[in-house]
Amino acid sequence: MHQLLNFSAGITEIHKPLSFKPGTDFLYGVTTYSMLSNIFEKVSGKMYVDAAHELFRELRMMNGFCYEENKNNNVINGYVNTKNVFALKEHPVQGKDWIGFIPAGGIVSNAKDLNIWDEKFHKGKIFKVETYKLMTNYSISSQHVAFGDGEIGYGYGVYVNDKDEIKYIGHSGKGLGFASIKIYFCEKNVDVIVLENQLAKMVALITISK
Repeated sequence: MHQLLNFSAGITEIHKPLSFKPGTDFLYGVTTYSMLSNIFEKVSGKMYVDAAHELFRELRMMNGFCYEENKNNNVINGYVNTKNVFALKEHPVQGKDWIGFIPAGGIVSNAKDLNIWDEKFHKGKIFKVETYKLMTNYSISSQHVAFGDGEIGYGYGVYVNDKDEIKYIGHSGKGLGFASIKIYFCEKNVDVIVLENQLAKMVALITISK
């Protein structure tokens, strides 16, 4: 579980060989999220989508939901930029396989709700102190262009920068015509959230908590 949560298991696809000896390197991937959601469903007895919606409502994240097929998903369009030519990226329809992708990239939210999450997550209103420490500590590092040229620690689903003068926890993401980054500066209690649908103009988006 530890190696799945911090992406050090070396898994690319279920039926392919591992990319490296588990625990020795970092490899971010969709398959790992799908495996974690399957484990959650077996342990909890709940469907991942149902549990996610229950959590969002409990936290008063009224704009957060899982993007499901054949439902009224009122979201903006995403675009793909190829040599400064923007093409509409249609929301994918992948049949039964889509449900397994939701834990990796099928959750929709906005800046207001993501700020609610960070306010509660970093202030002990979602996890126990012990669980929060497990998630925000790290035993593996990775390099990511969004966080500079050097390696940065990776906890459970979050990048952790505790080496620089200004410390922060966050993550970025892109795909399906969208890009995003969310960073929380712990000691300053500042939350920076940027969401983009690949247009030259940002769509909404910096929230600061004080």
